Amino acid sequence: MKANLWTILFAMATVSVFGACGVEETQDKPADGFKADTGDAGTGSAADKGTDSGEPATDSGTTDPTPDSGEPATDSGTTDPTPDSGNTDAGTVTAPPANADVAASPASCTLKLSALYIGGAASGEIRGNIPGVSTWSSGPALTDADNDLYLDFVQASLPVGSFDFSYVSSDGTWALYGSKEQLRTMSAGGKSFVSCNWFDGTGEVAVDSPECHLRITIAADCTVTGAGNMANFQ
Repeated sequence: MKANLWTILFAMATVSVFGACGVEETQDKPADGFKADTGDAGTGSAADKGTDSGEPATDSGTTDPTPDSGEPATDSGTTDPTPDSGNTDAGTVTAPPANADVAASPASCTLKLSALYIGGAASGEIRGNIPGVSTWSSGPALTDADNDLYLDFVQASLPVGSFDFSYVSSDGTWALYGSKEQLRTMSAGGKSFVSCNWFDGTGEVAVDSPECHLRITIAADCTVTGAGNMANFQ
């Protein structure tokens, strides 16, 4: 009986000792081994805690300054100072009209005078000091025979020399082609037919009564060329 009693007491003591050691191990070392990482939900920074997805904690609370499209962020909030059209006036470029040049001479003894400067009229008269052809009060009729927006003046012959002239619409309205804006739409060849007293061929000059008219030189072979002083006007 004594042997059995000691055996029982020894077994009970052994169980008590090992049970106590097991409790101590559980308190000091949790099974998952990540007690420091989980921490207290109410303390610590987001950067310390991390996320299961692996993305930085700052992604969920900030905005990427560069849009996903790859364009600079300033593109969405600024205006390009240069319009897409390349035009700074109204976004478009207006080409000069086809008959912007007030006069041309495509053949001998021939003049073409733009209908643009007499309101688009399809007929009129030439006026000027061309001997045997016109005076400042009357002259031969002009018509747009080929519908090219130019009134045609064609003669069998013309006197040799340099002459001043202009033209009027069929209702007697004088052609107006001497403003700076009009002249700037003309080619150098078109401006070469214009003579203005406020320009000396290289620069503007002050005059009391600014005026412009047309001036031509007629050669012996009836070639007609512009003899004005405005070809260099810019």
